[in-house]
Amino acid sequence: MSEIQSDAATRSLLVPHRYCGPPASGNGGYTSGALARLLGGQLGTPYTITLRQPPPLETEMAVIEDGEELIATHNDKPVIQGHLGEPLGPPPSFVPFKDAEEAQDRYPGHHFHPFATCFTCGTDRPDGLRIFAGPVDSDPSGARRVAATWIPNETVSTDGVTATLETTWAALDCPGAWATDMEERLVVLGRISARIDSLPPLGVPLVIVGRDGPTEGRKTYASTAIYTPTGELLGQAEQVWIAINPQDFGV
Repeated sequence: MSEIQSDAATRSLLVPHRYCGPPASGNGGYTSGALARLLGGQLGTPYTITLRQPPPLETEMAVIEDGEELIATHNDKPVIQGHLGEPLGPPPSFVPFKDAEEAQDRYPGHHFHPFATCFTCGTDRPDGLRIFAGPVDSDPSGARRVAATWIPNETVSTDGVTATLETTWAALDCPGAWATDMEERLVVLGRISARIDSLPPLGVPLVIVGRDGPTEGRKTYASTAIYTPTGELLGQAEQVWIAINPQDFGV
C-alpha cells in the first residue's frame, strides 16, 4: 500500500513529512511521482507534472479531474497538476559506476546545502535517499554533468522487490538542480516530465546522472537519468527549475 493516501471516492493525496524537500514542503519529485501514480503510473509512459506552489506536508489535498489533467488542491488553490506527457529527448549520457562513486566526494552539498533535510539529497537525512551528485566530465554535448550512486533498500519499497514509483521519481529530482549552479542560484522544481521504464530493484547499485541546460530568466532547464551499472536506462526526466528568493524558503 502506498504511503500517498489515495481513495477512489475522495481522490485525495497526502505527502508524509518524511518526504519533504524544503523543511516545510513536499519533495518535488516524490510528490510528482504520487500524482503520476494517480494518472495511471504506467511504466514506459511519460507524465508531465507542474508544481504551482510548495506542496504542504501531512495535509490531505483534494484531487480533481479537469479534462485530461489531474489537479491536487489546497484551500481551493492548485498545488500540483499533471497529464500524460510527450516523448522525452535523449537522456544524460551514462557515467561508469566507479566515476559516479568518486563524484560523490565532490558533491557541493557537503559544504553548502540550502535544504539539508531533503528526502532525496539532504546530508542531514539518514533515512533519505542520500543521492549526492557531484561534478564529472562534461556530457558529449558540452553540458555540465553530475553523477551519484544509489542502492535502493527496503525502506523505499512496498513489495520488498523494487523501489516505489514515487521514490523513483524522487531519485530523478535533485540531481538536476545540482547540475545547475545551485551554489550561486537557488532553485526549486517547477516542472518535471519523467518516464520510468523499469522500477529499480532493491539492493542493486545504480548510477544517477544529471545534466544542465539553458537558462531563460528565472527558469533553468535540466535533465536526469537512472542507469544500472552496465548502462541500462531505467528512467529519465526533463525538468524546469525556478530561481527563488532564499528568504522565502528560510535559507
